[in-house]
Amino acid sequence: MNENIINTNENSAEIHRRKREIIKTILIIFLVALLILTFFQNTIVNKSLPEIATETCKSGSLTERFRGSGIIEANQFYEVTIDGNKTIDVINIKSGKKVEKGDVLFVLNAEESPELEEAENILSSLELDYRKSLLTVPNSYANENLQIKNAKADLQALISRKQSAVLQAQAIKNAKEKLNTVNSSLNAASSELSEYQTYIIALDTNSFEELSHEYSGEFIALNNNLTKQEEILANKKNTLDELIKMNASESEILDAESAYNEALTNQTEALDALDAKKNTVRDIFVNKIRELETNISSYNAEISSLENQISSYTEASPEEIEMLITEKERELESLIVNLDEAKKSDDINKQIEQLNLNSKKEAVDKQREVVNKIKEKSGTVEIVSKYSGVVSNVFVKVGETTLPDTPLATIDISSEGYTLKISASPDKTKKIKVGTEAEIVNNWSGDVSAVVTEIKNDNISKDKIITFNVTGNVESGDSLSVSIPCGTSKYDTIVPKNAVYEDSNGKFVMILNFKNTPLGNRYYAERVAVEVLASDDISSAVSGLLNSGDYIIANSSKPIKPGDQVRIKD
Repeated sequence: MNENIINTNENSAEIHRRKREIIKTILIIFLVALLILTFFQNTIVNKSLPEIATETCKSGSLTERFRGSGIIEANQFYEVTIDGNKTIDVINIKSGKKVEKGDVLFVLNAEESPELEEAENILSSLELDYRKSLLTVPNSYANENLQIKNAKADLQALISRKQSAVLQAQAIKNAKEKLNTVNSSLNAASSELSEYQTYIIALDTNSFEELSHEYSGEFIALNNNLTKQEEILANKKNTLDELIKMNASESEILDAESAYNEALTNQTEALDALDAKKNTVRDIFVNKIRELETNISSYNAEISSLENQISSYTEASPEEIEMLITEKERELESLIVNLDEAKKSDDINKQIEQLNLNSKKEAVDKQREVVNKIKEKSGTVEIVSKYSGVVSNVFVKVGETTLPDTPLATIDISSEGYTLKISASPDKTKKIKVGTEAEIVNNWSGDVSAVVTEIKNDNISKDKIITFNVTGNVESGDSLSVSIPCGTSKYDTIVPKNAVYEDSNGKFVMILNFKNTPLGNRYYAERVAVEVLASDDISSAVSGLLNSGDYIIANSSKPIKPGDQVRIKD
């Protein structure tokens, strides 16, 4: 009985022990699995995050450029035309071909055409009008009175225009005088700016002799003193080393060490004095450069404003309007005299009527001659070039029939040069000057040049039109791309151009921020609003809540938005 109880108790204890072992094993497996999942969670999550590359905010210089393209136009061209209707047998030219004066362009044959029929119809009409005039000639001066009235109104309008032209001429004169003054100030400021920039370089390279006499003497003295102290220090060092090698007495070595330390102190003081002077003078130069850059910017803005003001005046000169007034006065006097003479007597009226009849008779005779000449035209006709140049367009084909005063082709007179016009925003043109030579982006032949000759308002939009004079191996209709440097400036914050984005709230960049977590750093994208101050092909100068050393997100493997977690490219 007791043995059974003992066995039962032992079995019960064994069962409980096994249960505990099973529970312990399950807990261990659970904890291990949890640990593994926790360990790999960071890797799994990171693999799903957008991978980004960053660049650091930096300061430096940036050269802004204007780029544009346009179609080349000839400064002067002429149209090849022919009177009458003829069939085109031969065409010796095509677009882009060079021709010399006297070259045969087309060979034509005469044929029956509507030209003769039209000329005969005109003749019939003139004959009918002449015959009607023989029957009745009206005696009225209404037309003369109307001409006098109109001439008086025109004269009064010209007098008013002259007053405006005088005011405009004075305004143009004042603006040009002020423009010359501002240009002189700009040139002086630019020269002084270049001088101070050279001084900065001289300080950085210890080329003190290139400084102005105001500063060079003191710097050369400080530098010579530093050189002298360095030589003394080197000598003291050599003496100390020799004594140590010679196993000199302790007192001699101590004296040498004291002399060396004194020389080292003198050398350090000389170096500190030179550096302090350089820092002080650099601050003076930097402040002067900033002041000059501000003045230059102000001068450029004033020059642009004055040039725009001058180009906005469109009224003719007072002298030109005075000539028009004189012509109109003579015309009015002539009209009045003619009317008075016409009213003197019926004889004069009859003479005028006869003159009208004679004129109509002459018109009939002339038109009859035109009809006869058209009838006489026959055979082959060669059309030759009046000028040397390049064919820009051919409007007809072999077998077609010509029409009077309709161009067969146009020829650019290459000796008169070519023009390129490009539209640009006003803020760009403020930094471009007339006379600037542009870089030709697609200048494959290497012999094409373009110089800015004019900057004026666009009558269609708020933009400006930049006009270039183009020389070299070009033709009318060619596409030309140009690049113009708009000046180099220093900026505190420069970022990659492709890292600047824009949405409905304006332009911005994405910077990299991080948070500490028990599993390590977590990286997040943060939006920072910026204003773009200038750009070149690669970088943009911006202003905003950015600090030097901030990491800018330059590109990402996936689209990201502010607040998104990201991972840095390995």
